[in-house]
Parts: sequence; C-alpha cells; structure tokens
Amino acid sequence: MAEPHLGTLPEGTKHCRVCAEPINRLATKCIHCGSEQSVWRQRMGLSSTVLSLLVALIAVLTAAIPVIVNAITPDSSRLTLAFTEATGSLIGIVVFNSGNRPGGVIGADLAGDTFPILALNREGVTSQASYIVDPGKGVQINFTPVPTPGINVDEMYKAKTCKMTIYVTEFGETKPDERDIPVDCRQVFGLIAGSAKPLIAPD
Repeated sequence: MAEPHLGTLPEGTKHCRVCAEPINRLATKCIHCGSEQSVWRQRMGLSSTVLSLLVALIAVLTAAIPVIVNAITPDSSRLTLAFTEATGSLIGIVVFNSGNRPGGVIGADLAGDTFPILALNREGVTSQASYIVDPGKGVQINFTPVPTPGINVDEMYKAKTCKMTIYVTEFGETKPDERDIPVDCRQVFGLIAGSAKPLIAPD
C-alpha cells in the first residue's frame, strides 16, 4: 500500500483511497492512479468483471454441453408403451420415444388365460410395416382385431389375466422386441367378443 502523502493537504483536497496522493475533495476518480474513490464504484467495477466472465462462461457451456452430451450418449431409441383404452372395435396404446433415434411399432396381439391369442393390426393397415416413432415424440396407436376362429365367448368371460404383446423395433436392432402390457380383461371382453361372433356357428 502507498505511503500516506506527507505534509499539509491543500485546501479543498483529500487523500486518494489507494495511492494516498492529494486529489480534489469532490473527485470520484484519482488523477494519479485512476482508482475509483467510491467504495460502491470499486465493488461495481469488480462485479462487472466477474459478471462478464460468468456470461462468457455460460455462453461457452451452452454451446459445448449439447456436443458433449451427443458424444457420450449412445445412438438408440427408447420406446415406452402404455395401454390407453379399448372399445368394441379397437384397442389403443400410447408410445413415447425418449431416445435420440427413431423406433418402430410393428404389430400386436392380445391373449388371456381362457382364450387363444388374438392377432391385432394397426387401425386401417393390413401389413406389418413399422409405425415409426421419432425421437422425443409420443403417439397413440390404435389396433383392430383380426377375426379369429375357435374363441369360445363363454370361456372368454372367465379370463382372469389378459395382456397385450407389442412387437417393436429399436434403433440398431435386427430382431423385433416383444413388450408385454397387462390389460384389465373386463376392458377387452367386448373387443374379443366382437371379433369372435362372426366366426361362431349358431346353436
């Protein structure tokens, strides 16, 4: 720290807070060392510097983080499925892809402990082409039953456990993956009966 100025201060002057040289009593900045004389201004000067550095750091991180995340995140789709509803003519699921690559839903079937597997097609589609779900997207997919012989409606109503099996294709996989979704049997009785009725001979 500078030695205090020796001698009598001229009238109307004061010591600089930093270098101790005499300056005008009303001066806000030292003419000798350029220091701010207000404590508030000194702190603001430091804060402005720190703030500028923080803004620059945030700007760099904002640009760098996506690049880093993409570099360490494997390319894949992550399909999550859930049952939504069933009516007398269709059954629906919702599919969400939380991965960074597309995934696909090929088809589905419905099964219970007292009736055979009931094949399901996507509504309005008869082929097994995949329904593509883009990254970060969610979709509802409806299925309709394929008329199936051999379903005993009376036995069907005794079912205690039912499930949908969804056939999906994840990004980079060569074989379809099977995902089972538990379903309340009471919600799908109408769908199954509607599919079976045309194929059951009258008494």
